[in-house]
Amino acid sequence: MNKKSLPPLVSTMMRAPMSRMDVLTESEVQEINHKSKLVKKYSELIDRESAYEMLNKKIAVTNEEAAKQEMQKEEAKVPKQQQGQTTADAVSKSVLKVLTSATFIRGALVILNKIIKK
Repeated sequence: MNKKSLPPLVSTMMRAPMSRMDVLTESEVQEINHKSKLVKKYSELIDRESAYEMLNKKIAVTNEEAAKQEMQKEEAKVPKQQQGQTTADAVSKSVLKVLTSATFIRGALVILNKIIKK
């Protein structure tokens, strides 16, 4: 073997650990907790809102505000005369608008044309 590739040998002194590899007893845990300054601070349970909950609340509030603004815009678009109309008048106007639309008439004529050709 090549002597340059091997590290030099060094004498060392090692001491076995002085700790114990066992579960702490209840009295030892209590003693450690009593002496600790961190236990007083971090042992208090606090149930705070998570970021997920806060974001969901913000989204809900924003959606509600957007819906309110949309309703206000729709109410502003409707003329004052139409606000007093009954729902029957509004429905009849909607039906009349659909029946007189070019798309509906074109569709009806196509269907009639197919029926006649048979």
